[in-house]
Amino acid sequence: MNERIKTLSNVPLFSYLSPDELKEVQGLFQEEIFNKGDTICRIGEEGNTFYVVVAGLLEVWVGPKEDILVARLGPGDFFGELALVLGGPRSATVMVEQRTRLLSLSKEVFNRFLLKNTKVLEYFSRVMCQRLAASASGASLKQSSTEITVISRPGLKGKTLVANALASLLKTIGKKRVLLVTAEVAGSGTSLPEDKQLLRELVTGSPEKLQAEVVSVEGQPAKLKVWVDPNASRATYGEVFSSLIERLNTDFEYFVIDLGSEPQSLINSIQDFSDKVVRIVDRAASGENGHGGGDSDEEKSVFNVVNLFNKESVPVPINHCEPYVLPNVGSLSAGDVDQVVGSALGVPLKRLARKILGRTVGLAFGGGAAFGLAHIGVIKVLEENDIPIDIVSGCSMGSIIACGYAAGVTTDQLIEMAHDLGIRSKLIKVVDPTLTRPGFLGGDRIKTVLAPYLGARQTFKDLVLPCRIIATDIVTGERVEIGTGRLEDAFRASSSVPVVLAPVKQGEHVLVDGGVCDPVPAETLRHMGADINIAINVVPPPKRGVEMILSKLYRQFNPLTYLGMNEDIPNMFDITMAAMQILQYELGNFKAISADVRINPDVSDFTWVDFGRSEEIIARGVEATERVMPTIKRVMAEHS
Repeated sequence: MNERIKTLSNVPLFSYLSPDELKEVQGLFQEEIFNKGDTICRIGEEGNTFYVVVAGLLEVWVGPKEDILVARLGPGDFFGELALVLGGPRSATVMVEQRTRLLSLSKEVFNRFLLKNTKVLEYFSRVMCQRLAASASGASLKQSSTEITVISRPGLKGKTLVANALASLLKTIGKKRVLLVTAEVAGSGTSLPEDKQLLRELVTGSPEKLQAEVVSVEGQPAKLKVWVDPNASRATYGEVFSSLIERLNTDFEYFVIDLGSEPQSLINSIQDFSDKVVRIVDRAASGENGHGGGDSDEEKSVFNVVNLFNKESVPVPINHCEPYVLPNVGSLSAGDVDQVVGSALGVPLKRLARKILGRTVGLAFGGGAAFGLAHIGVIKVLEENDIPIDIVSGCSMGSIIACGYAAGVTTDQLIEMAHDLGIRSKLIKVVDPTLTRPGFLGGDRIKTVLAPYLGARQTFKDLVLPCRIIATDIVTGERVEIGTGRLEDAFRASSSVPVVLAPVKQGEHVLVDGGVCDPVPAETLRHMGADINIAINVVPPPKRGVEMILSKLYRQFNPLTYLGMNEDIPNMFDITMAAMQILQYELGNFKAISADVRINPDVSDFTWVDFGRSEEIIARGVEATERVMPTIKRVMAEHS
């Protein structure tokens, strides 16, 4: 009995054919190979082919957006009969989950051999009723396992370290069942142990033999070491790894495959069985710093990691979600996962794990001078509730908080900074009146006062979290994102409140406060690659009776105020700042619409210059965040 007849004889449908009919029909099937991600047929297309699955795994999707997974098809299953029997279009979309081998039968042969058999028609009727019921119910199956392959350019270190840490983090952060597969190429410096088999033999043997090779330890990802033939073709590699995953698919939700960097045919086979690829590189992609969380299939599935332990690696600003930059912390054992994750390497590796899980959290810090101190209260509550902050954006006062937090400044240090700014002797150092520049203050002393709070991290290349700062070109109205250069220059430009602080000339731009065009840069987080966005608008609407200290001083030193003229009308400074406040409150809420969660601390009892009341303002940030914490946790759960 040839292989094709053996395959068909194991399909219940073909048990209704006589041996002679089965022998005749098997010769009329065509064999086709499809790779992971391929679409076999789509809803609405004309149905003119019947398929039988020989090997692999397929997913059946229905719904207006083809987003409801109703079935998975494996060896022995068939599909395509509904459109042929009823004479209508395809009722479902079938996509390849693992490299698949199919036998296809044309409509003419299908009608000649199958539709004339009453028992076959009866069997089709039962199957079609079951499938139609599944489609009509709208019930969706869970997605099958996710495969992540870790590779490296030849000569670069860090592949095994990243694979081990990633497998551990997916288990601890995602609470997933994870298998770490380490692949060795037999004969390339590693001999095949006497009691071991090549992977192609292991996946065609007994299931018990394969299961026996999996090593499970409580609290850790399961591990499997496999050996592959150094001279196999891409198709062979793709088929054996697909078979491995297919056999263990029900036991594990995530497969992390430590693959290597050669042979090339092995690397080329990755797309046949892997959903995502993590690759160790020595520099960012040409012309950009990572993909920034784009929408293309390539951008969603490939993650670049720059390991600065490699001497040839080029430091890059992480102003997008990617690349993931591993700091040089010296030589660490790849097997000591706790040590690796507990070091400075843990920050980008955790962010990578959360990105793969679809759970990276972005925080958009709005502008608002002293109001902006409420941001610190928000951070405090998020940390206390174990809500990670992976990506930040900010404008004006929010740019200062964003730069500081992205540079690794702790919450306690931010609180200390806020208290320092509230000391009059410290705050007065920021004041540098000018008569030659377009603003009451020159603004240069802001950099002198605030830059030391950043510690040793003074440029975007030094940051530990992706960060983008927003400013406005006052000449063109253009929204300008800053993600390179010195941090002090970025927050100085973004904090240049018109009339109050002089603008900053950077290249062809004349920059003022980012709050003029984008007071709460939530949409920036999407472009940077965040999955869950939290926007903070700290600017309140003006409140009657709340007066700034500067207004009081203005009345005391302006002799015309004693004449009683216009005593009920705000002064020039009040009018300017109130106009900015109204603009930023309204526009900030509009800009925050795209965020998953919006936080609005009630700081209406304070003013722009109330830095001396930092403790009270921070407390308002705490209160507002505690109120929305149930919403934040719900959104996080939806991304689990």
